[in-house]
This record gives sequence, C-alpha cells and structure tokens, in this order.
Amino acid sequence: MAAFGHHAPVANPNPGDIEVANAATDGISCVTWSPTANFLAVGSWDHQIRVWDVQTSSGQAVPKAATSHDGPVLCAAWSSDGARVFTGSCDKTAKVWDLASSSHTQVAAHDAPIKNIFWVSEINMIVTSSWDKTIKYWDGRSGAAVATLQLPERPYCMDIRYPLSAPCEARSRAGPTPATHELPVSSTARLPPPPPTPTAAHRCWLPRLAQW
Repeated sequence: MAAFGHHAPVANPNPGDIEVANAATDGISCVTWSPTANFLAVGSWDHQIRVWDVQTSSGQAVPKAATSHDGPVLCAAWSSDGARVFTGSCDKTAKVWDLASSSHTQVAAHDAPIKNIFWVSEINMIVTSSWDKTIKYWDGRSGAAVATLQLPERPYCMDIRYPLSAPCEARSRAGPTPATHELPVSSTARLPPPPPTPTAAHRCWLPRLAQW
C-alpha cells in the first residue's frame, strides 16, 4: 500500500492536455486565468499563489512567479489589465500582488478567512466576502473600507457581474438526521454606482502596460 500522501503517477487520459507539473505541495483551492494572456494563477493550501505561463505552442506550463500568505490561499482574481493578482486567505487578509515589481501589499482584512475576492473595474473597487458573514467593498486606490454588507450566514461562493453580486451562503438546517447544509442564493445585492464619466476636457489616456 502506498504511504499516506504519496501515490503512483496517473496517466493523463487526454494526451493533448498540458499538465502543470508540481503545481502545489498541498490541495489547490482556486485557479484563474489572466484576462490578457495565457497566465494561470493557482492558489493552494500550502499558503502559496503561483503564476504559470501556459505555452500552447510548446505544450508546457512555465513557472513565472510566486508569493505567499500566512495561511492557505482560498481565492484569487486578476485586475482587468492583467498586471495584478488579488488574493484572499485563511490568514484573514487580502493582498494585491504586482507582477512587474513582485511586490505584494495588504489591501483588506476580515475577522475570519476570506473566501472570495473580486476586482470590479467599473467602480475601481476590491470586493471580498468572508466567513465572518460579511461582504466588504474596498477603494482600489486608497485601500479604505467603503461599505459592508452583513450576511445571515457564511458565504461559500460568489460571483459579480456589475452592478449585481450573487453570494451563496451555508445555512444549517436541524432535523431528525444530522444537520445538513444548503446553499441558497441570497438576495442579490446591488453594487454602488460607478463614478461619473469624465467629460472630454478631463479624459485620461492610459498607455499599454509592458509585458512583465
């Protein structure tokens, strides 16, 4: 019998697939594609968030960069320009990771693990949901907390399509059998409106970011 945590290699049933070798040393909790390139961010229970360059021409996944939290990484999201990765962790913090400079900065905090994180470009905000039963909105420039939405239970999954968000929460239901958990979609929460569109006299031009 194989030792716990060790197993014989398993043949890939799809020969055309690209395998990410040694993607993590513990369970993988989230994966997300860059919106601008074939870069794959992988978060795991070994506290690491790693980015791989998936090269379809050569059939390889090349490691690009990695950073860490003080606890398992539960969620990750890219900025719309593909320059930054936002991460949430069991250490109750969220960070923004700038890939060009390899620097990471804490941008949010909760009283329990952060399960979901989003970058909402329309309002320049980071949105986090946590097992402290809250959804919080953070200013993307200053990092200041802008608003908090209290939930009746812990959110386990969530998605955002501006201006709506759809968190799903876990609710215990007592009965003659051991408690079960259901995942009802809670009432959709409307996000704050975007800032006013600047007039032609105040337009801002954003140069294309260099490939990191």
